[in-house]
Amino acid sequence: NPKLKPEDYLGDPCYAAVDLSSKVDTTAVVKVFRHTDADGAVTYAVFPRIYVPATRIDDPTTIHYAQWEREGWLIRTPGSMISYSQVEADLIEDIKKFSIETVAWDVWNAGASMERIEAETDAKNAEIAQNAHELSEPTKMLDALILEGSMVHTGSPVLTWMLGNVVAKLDSNSNIKPNKPKDIKAKTDGAVALIMALSRALLATVEHEAGIY
Repeated sequence: NPKLKPEDYLGDPCYAAVDLSSKVDTTAVVKVFRHTDADGAVTYAVFPRIYVPATRIDDPTTIHYAQWEREGWLIRTPGSMISYSQVEADLIEDIKKFSIETVAWDVWNAGASMERIEAETDAKNAEIAQNAHELSEPTKMLDALILEGSMVHTGSPVLTWMLGNVVAKLDSNSNIKPNKPKDIKAKTDGAVALIMALSRALLATVEHEAGIY
């Protein structure tokens, strides 16, 4: 539903995740709200924010980026490199506005950003190792929630594209690890950030239910 806005979920528990890229690549921040309706049914509302350097958007070999920017699905950062300070500032604003409880991080290259979030907000940082142990359960749950219609989103074509690029690697214990494809132009940052944010939302749900009983 393209009319969905994060403001529609003010007051609902909110969790975020960040998949920082190398400086010249896409970076994703995804917010997940856990909404409980009057009948007790739970849905998860997903809002991605995807950052791309200007030179990548203007590259004629990545013309889909330019279209997505025109449609409002991408955020351009000046020059040839991602502005981590811009990503951090937007995240800090979101944390304060939506009372984000936890921010999950792929810790690669995230140390300085995590320190700034810790210094300037009350949100908890959660380091998520990029392995099957950490990512299998939320990846499986994401699939299940989509199938049962418990995930709502804006219909972002960028996130849809990134989810479609994920290669699921299954180990001998039926654990799933979302991997990047061989095609270096096929990005998965938004999908990984969604899985990490969902992992925090699911963990909080389990902890809440355990507290009730």
